[in-house]
Amino acid sequence: MWVAGGKEVRPRHHLDLGPERYALYFDENERLIVASTWRLPGELTWKVLSSHYPSLQKGHRRYSGDQPVSASWTAALGNCVTLIAEVLVAGQRVQTLTYFYTCPTTSPGASTTTSSR
Repeated sequence: MWVAGGKEVRPRHHLDLGPERYALYFDENERLIVASTWRLPGELTWKVLSSHYPSLQKGHRRYSGDQPVSASWTAALGNCVTLIAEVLVAGQRVQTLTYFYTCPTTSPGASTTTSSR
């Protein structure tokens, strides 16, 4: 379970497509709810990312001992989509990009589910 945009996201299935591809996560309705990569092509920097997503807001920091290692940044990209990026403090290089679908999904023939709240 992850929390994104203040909502719980509960993946049930995982599909890893290999190097330099996004890992895909699906809910119990087999709907795509998370796409994440830590194998970014090239050198995506904080400066470039923030120019594309000016609404990014700083989240928590990760530490090694008393030294900050990375910071998370979050942006709501729409009513149901949230982006979370982990940015390394040294060099300001983006380490991971994760897109979350945070609204409830439905299965064929059903009304709603609790995979995203």
